[in-house]
Amino acid sequence: MLSSLKSRLILLLILVALPGVAVIYLSAYFERLQAIDRVRHEAVSATDRLAQKQREIVLRTQNFLEQLARQPAVKDPSSQECSNFLATVLKLDTSYVNLGVPDALGNLTCNALPMTELVSVFDRPYFQTAMMEETFSISSFQHDRVTHSTAMNFAYPVYAEDGRTLSGLAVAVVSLDWWSHQLAELDLPAGAIALITDKDHTIVATYPYQDFLLGTSAEQFGFRKPETALLAIENSEAQDTEGRNRMFAHSILFEAPNGDSIVLSVGLPIDTPVAAANRHFYFTLLLFAIVMAGIAIIAGHGLLTSILRPLRRLSAATEQLEHGEITAPQDLSGARELVELEQRFQRMAQTRIEAEEAARQHHEELKTVFSSLPDLYFRIDVDGTIRDYHSSPDSDLFMPPSNFLNQRLSEIMPDDVNEQFIQHFREHKQTGRIAHWQYRLSMWNAERIFEARLNSIRGSSDCAVVVRDITEQKRAEDSNRLAALVYQNSSKGMAITDADGFIVTINKAFTEVTGYEEHEILGRNLGALKSNRHSEAFYQQMWQSINQTGRWQGEIYNRRKDGEIFPEWLTIDTVDHDDRNQIRRVALYRDITEKKKADELIWHQAHFDSLTTLPNRLTLFNHLTDEINQSALDDSRFAVLFIDLDHFKAVNDSMGHDNGDQLLQEAASRLLGCVRQRDTVARQGGDEFLLILSGIPNLNAVEETVKRILTTLAAPYQLKSGTAYVTASIGISIYPDDGNSADDLLKAADQSMYTAKSEGKNRHHYFKPSMQEQAMQRVRMIHDLHVALDQDEFVLYYQPIVSADDGRLIKVEALLRWRHPQDGLISPADFIPLAEETRLINPIGDRVFRQVVADLPELRAYFGDQLQVSLNVSPIQFSSPESGMESWYPALQKAGIHGSAIVVEITEGVMMEASAITATRLINLAKAGIELALDDFGTGFSSLSYIREYAVDYIKIDQSFVQSLSTSHDAFVLCEAVTVMAHKLGIEVIAEGVETYEQSQLLKQIQTDYAQGFGFARPMPKTRLLKCPHYLTLSDDLAPNPTTEHDQGKSKDQRLNKASSKAL
Repeated sequence: MLSSLKSRLILLLILVALPGVAVIYLSAYFERLQAIDRVRHEAVSATDRLAQKQREIVLRTQNFLEQLARQPAVKDPSSQECSNFLATVLKLDTSYVNLGVPDALGNLTCNALPMTELVSVFDRPYFQTAMMEETFSISSFQHDRVTHSTAMNFAYPVYAEDGRTLSGLAVAVVSLDWWSHQLAELDLPAGAIALITDKDHTIVATYPYQDFLLGTSAEQFGFRKPETALLAIENSEAQDTEGRNRMFAHSILFEAPNGDSIVLSVGLPIDTPVAAANRHFYFTLLLFAIVMAGIAIIAGHGLLTSILRPLRRLSAATEQLEHGEITAPQDLSGARELVELEQRFQRMAQTRIEAEEAARQHHEELKTVFSSLPDLYFRIDVDGTIRDYHSSPDSDLFMPPSNFLNQRLSEIMPDDVNEQFIQHFREHKQTGRIAHWQYRLSMWNAERIFEARLNSIRGSSDCAVVVRDITEQKRAEDSNRLAALVYQNSSKGMAITDADGFIVTINKAFTEVTGYEEHEILGRNLGALKSNRHSEAFYQQMWQSINQTGRWQGEIYNRRKDGEIFPEWLTIDTVDHDDRNQIRRVALYRDITEKKKADELIWHQAHFDSLTTLPNRLTLFNHLTDEINQSALDDSRFAVLFIDLDHFKAVNDSMGHDNGDQLLQEAASRLLGCVRQRDTVARQGGDEFLLILSGIPNLNAVEETVKRILTTLAAPYQLKSGTAYVTASIGISIYPDDGNSADDLLKAADQSMYTAKSEGKNRHHYFKPSMQEQAMQRVRMIHDLHVALDQDEFVLYYQPIVSADDGRLIKVEALLRWRHPQDGLISPADFIPLAEETRLINPIGDRVFRQVVADLPELRAYFGDQLQVSLNVSPIQFSSPESGMESWYPALQKAGIHGSAIVVEITEGVMMEASAITATRLINLAKAGIELALDDFGTGFSSLSYIREYAVDYIKIDQSFVQSLSTSHDAFVLCEAVTVMAHKLGIEVIAEGVETYEQSQLLKQIQTDYAQGFGFARPMPKTRLLKCPHYLTLSDDLAPNPTTEHDQGKSKDQRLNKASSKAL
């Protein structure tokens, strides 16, 4: 330190002046101490006076809030009354900038000032202190969330009406500006400053007012927070923000229970009292300094001009060079050695500046290149550590350099990617060729594809790696390949043309649709496909749409290469070509020939009967409506004939549906031959036909036509399987005698037909008003059915089913009877169709099931646990969501009965016409263990696929075959074939209608499993069944007289599902 000339000269001067300075300083020191002590006493006195005034402000605010908290209007902070009350109070007292009452959760729902959004003060320390301590609290410095100004909040607890529940806080917001102005109300000594600080020692008020100090720490004044009692005053010496020395006295204005306090500090300047002592000191020191200065000037001048000045120039030049600058040439003076040193330094500096400028320009060029490319640039040393990194800030891959610099690749890359880098790095070092490869990374929840290129940096062992994201490029390539595949393999014909419609390219489907190969159609106009079925105006409108909107689509007829004209759906879109100066038209062709045919077929099926090709009921209804309108205008009459074929069901059941369909077609043809061309013949459905005889002059014309129809339809029908005979029952209604609407005329003809059928069939009947009585009887029966359900008039009879081998009673079939209070026992054939039509079959069937479940324990107790009960279930029950069948299995579980105790009997139609709900219920029955029996087997279609699909357990051979066993070889063979087939499928066989010993022996011979019929037992009530022997022979006839039981040989329409089938 003392090796320089300047320092040695200074040291010498100091040694000479030091004794004199020491004497002068000690004299001035004691004089200053006395001046400071006087200022201290004055500061303490001023602080005490000002503190009294400020405590009154705090106490007044506390009292104000305490009174405010007692007001009823603020007890419920959530009420609008609370906010209105505070707004009124705030207008009366301008000491506060805002008043509010936050609720117990800190939500400021009550506030004097309007708010645009909900404000919460739950996180404010003053709120938490006041709520937990339930006492007065003052916040620290804060930015008020409502007034958006710097403020301090004073809070006092608010209790609900019960006086115990703390519902919130009464809060007064005091502006720091207002509090600062309160400090000025008490005269303070000249030059004094006053500060009020919060618990964090943050300034919240100043005198004189200086807003930039608000919110800053008081530690900048050099004094700490006092820790004395509330009214005690302590003092300290510090500097204010302007560097002036002051004597500060401190006094606590408010102290919370947790020790947090608000402090008043008053500072008086001590520079003025000390000024006199200082002036004396300075005057004495000045005289001494003048003497020493003269000596220093003389000695220093020579040192300055010859040594120090050249050294300063050299030091300044060095500092400028450090910042990349160079000093301008100037006249050099001083010692010769130092002048030469300066000259050499300037030459060196010039060389360095030029080199740095060239390097900077090169760096800027590289930086511009990196910023213009979407690539990432890495400089990596031989250890795999990243030494440099560049990327464009606009790149999607941009990351801060700190993410990469001085990181090893193995630390930031997945293992597989790092291994690829190492492999290609080694290959590059061996071959010297640029290495490039692709890899994949998962980024931003998606897989990205990158291409990397690696090369060595000349003159260094490091290498440069450039990485580019080629994900979109790969996607574009894949998209182009996919588009080409779609174009070439699309099922729709496509052609791309230029703006004038000349074909540029086609796909394979275009050739399939039009017949034109690519070489035959390229370069030709789309007009080559014209069919000439459209007008020129059509094509003009089409091209007008294309030119204006770029698009057209619609149905058009075009011509194939072979000349065939066909309909197609054509869509033409316009797209821009690559250079955007040309456009292309994309035409999509879809051959709709089959669709047109399908539409026509659908229309025909909707309006015509598919079997007979006659108009259906819908078309006839329209014709009938038109006929009514025309007859009303012409004042003419016409007849409506409702024709039902008699005995058709017997033909259909015995000869099969194919023969039944053939008969219906022949009947339709015969009807057409019986009427005029102007008349209408339609098929109602099933074996029913409707005729409209237009413009009848009198009833004789109708009579003649009807007789011709009856005679024609009664003629034999030569069918595939033989000759069949049917007759017809015809109901006739006349317009306008029997009705003025289509519904009335059809209803009248329908009722007339039923009258003709009930009178013996093969006849006709005109509508009479008396037929309305029959309709009323039907209404009464529907009503009685409802009553029967309510009055429990339905009863169950049981017919035994025995083992075909030994006659053991194995099963019983539950059969329904209706004991009408006036009409007696009613056959199911009379009420089941109505029950199905009105859907009453659902509650009736459910009641049958539950009665069976109730009877089963008693029956099994008598016959054994192997006893099964069969019950017939209507197709309506299967297809109706409200039938309640889903509750059957839970009912069995509740009764403790396994599902195998029940056998549900259905007809083939249930399976063949099964809806989704029917199929589901059939499957669920099997899952529940309830077995399934197929009734009347052999009389319908008898589809084996349905038998396997729905897991049929039993097949019941219809009695028509059983009763013919002894007289018909075909019946015997059929029964034997059914039994063998069923056994092969694991299905047991029940023969119905067994009445003779010979029939039972034949059934035993063909190994039928079970037998049922009057030969063993008739249907009987449960009480009689419980007296029945366990083994039955053909001589055991325990049933009552069939006439009294209305069994009549247990015909098919007496059992539930038989009547159901007929009704359907």
